[in-house]
Amino acid sequence: EKLRILTAACAEHKVWAIVDFTTWVGKEGASTRNALRQAAVAIASCERISGVALPKAPPAVLSQLASEVRSGGLAPDRCSVLVSVDGDMIDDDGDFEGALKELLEEEH
Repeated sequence: EKLRILTAACAEHKVWAIVDFTTWVGKEGASTRNALRQAAVAIASCERISGVALPKAPPAVLSQLASEVRSGGLAPDRCSVLVSVDGDMIDDDGDFEGALKELLEEEH
């Protein structure tokens, strides 16, 4: 219901929105992936949704959640997927490290 209200308001007032799913902290597994896909399907018809922010999670889980967003109809050409990662992102030599490096090196 909240997503329907959001998409209607965005369309009516011609504003862009990023949908924040960051409060889904600690929820993993198939039920969360299903819920995220269903949410993506619910907002995919609104061309005013420009991004979704995923909950903080391990890199492998973030990849799964991003895949659910895409399979729900939110294509990368119109909807960014925002992620949060823990730890340092760049080492003393300027190279990526930690969770960010793991995400960037993952094959899709």
